[in-house]
Amino acid sequence: MRCPECKGMLFIFDEQIEKDKAQQKAIKQYLKNITLPVEFGDKENLMKNLEDAEYVYKKGMIEIRGKKGIIGNLTLKSDIKIDKRYGCQNGGDAVIYPLGKAIFEDGQTKIYSDNGDGGEYLFKLEEFSGSKEKQTILWEILKKNLDKNIIDKATLLISLEEPEISNEGSEILVKKENRAILLIYLKCVFTPASFAYSEKGKNFSIGFTEKVNNKLRIFYESAFPDVKTGEIVCSNCGTIIDSEMIDTGAEWRSFDSGQKEKRSRASGAIKDAKVSKGLTTEIDRYDRDAKGGGFEVERKVELYRMRRLQTRSRMSDSAGRNLSIALPELDRMCSLLDIGETIKEECAHLYRQAVDKGFVKGRSIESIIGAIICYVTRKKGEPRTLEEIGEKSGISKKEIGRSYKHILKSMNLKPPRTNVEDYIALYASKIGISNTAEEEAQKILKGAMKYGITAGRGPSGVAGAIISLACEQIGENFPKKELLELAGITMSTLHSRHEEIKSKLKLN
Repeated sequence: MRCPECKGMLFIFDEQIEKDKAQQKAIKQYLKNITLPVEFGDKENLMKNLEDAEYVYKKGMIEIRGKKGIIGNLTLKSDIKIDKRYGCQNGGDAVIYPLGKAIFEDGQTKIYSDNGDGGEYLFKLEEFSGSKEKQTILWEILKKNLDKNIIDKATLLISLEEPEISNEGSEILVKKENRAILLIYLKCVFTPASFAYSEKGKNFSIGFTEKVNNKLRIFYESAFPDVKTGEIVCSNCGTIIDSEMIDTGAEWRSFDSGQKEKRSRASGAIKDAKVSKGLTTEIDRYDRDAKGGGFEVERKVELYRMRRLQTRSRMSDSAGRNLSIALPELDRMCSLLDIGETIKEECAHLYRQAVDKGFVKGRSIESIIGAIICYVTRKKGEPRTLEEIGEKSGISKKEIGRSYKHILKSMNLKPPRTNVEDYIALYASKIGISNTAEEEAQKILKGAMKYGITAGRGPSGVAGAIISLACEQIGENFPKKELLELAGITMSTLHSRHEEIKSKLKLN
């Protein structure tokens, strides 16, 4: 965390660093306190050379000179942090894309496309939000350089159409419908000049930036908890921020995984998709004690009664009995439909609400589960068709549709907007077409929407036809049978939509 006293301030990125001994001392103290990466080699030698070093400010750089020559330099870099929902299918944290170098002078920050001296000038940070031309150039850079396997480029580029852009100090926040898409920010990096300190080209971040009174200040999170004293102390100025820190860890020690498992008494995270939310007590059927020995007959009878009472307590009312049937069914359907844990948890949470309010009475559990899956997957941008859900659940499409309308009306939910682009992204990922084909499909979709071809037609059929047309345009083969099964449409539907879009857009 940031210290409320010194704000974790290291120095101001301007010529003031040449004379200000306090700022120079702060840089040296920071490098001394942190653990340098392994590739930076001899830290002791580096600290010795920093003793009487001179700091020389140049355009966009602070050069640190020792008695034996240049020790290293401090420069500004610009990164783009892309929201994790655009990340790879396996999840993970936000994607960081290194944009290039930054030069700050006269209260303006110029961003360049690469880290070399001859980098191409892109834009000024302060003017980016008002320049459509500069925004388009940056989106094209992302489109060209981001790896499809790391990030969902097609969905990201759709989100970047007409976004809300705001400047917040030395950062640019890009969002749409109050959801962050990406953040452009600055950081200060230290690059040692001598091979005695590190490998060529290696550098590491020493802090972040904030713009105050047209000056760029470098700061870092300087306050850390001290587990020995129970205090939160600032490593920069020594301020004790909190002296009554509570130790939330275990009161016991363990020396291997076996001991840890035996001594641990806590359960996992609360999960709505489990009947007891993962907080149940299990009495197993082995009738053995901790050492593996058997019980006497009287003890076995007592354990049998306890197991029976435990089972009854879980299903003591109609809601408990309903959940004991519905949640395993939800787990089965999510597995068959290839739905992730996050969406499954939201489905379970919504189903529990419906049960508590009595909205599931008089309707089959399978149809309500199917309706909720349909609603949540559409809401999260990973839609599943009624045909697909009906096939896996064994319930007719018509019955699931009725339950879907009933759930929306009873729980006062707004029907999520069905986007053809969501289906295109889903189908493209499932059948494994190339990134080029997916981008071509998105272009065709834009043209189709202009002519109103997509209005009043099933999104799955339109998405399937557009993917087919995109692959045809670039000469790429794709598994047509797999696409038909995935979209839940017939060959005649695919062909008619394909020809309609092709003729309207006048494609060859």
